[in-house]
Amino acid sequence: MKGKHIFLGFLTGAAIAGIGTLLYAPTSGKTLRHNLQINYDKLHEILADIKDKLNQVKSESASVATLGKESIPLFITEVTSIIKDWQTDVQPHKREIQKLMKDIETNLGELEKIVADSAPVSNKDYE
Repeated sequence: MKGKHIFLGFLTGAAIAGIGTLLYAPTSGKTLRHNLQINYDKLHEILADIKDKLNQVKSESASVATLGKESIPLFITEVTSIIKDWQTDVQPHKREIQKLMKDIETNLGELEKIVADSAPVSNKDYE
């Protein structure tokens, strides 16, 4: 809404400046009326072009919004499916890694027991 007011203010200022320039220019009444008509026609043409472009932007925005509404649910469905497939693929490896970790912990426990059971040889035995 603010942009619309700024745009209308700009157009109004341009029109007033153009009219003021024409009125203070040293031309005859016939030439002035002719110039006013040309400038009016140009302004009318510019405004029609702006209106057409705004309508085009509006329709393209509506198309993009519609496309987005259709694409986002499909994208979410595909991503969810990919994540579920990945989780299914990873699950067997996860279990295998957990089993290997338990085996390593068991082996470390046995190794610690063996090291603790073997008595260190002191220097006193050799004296």
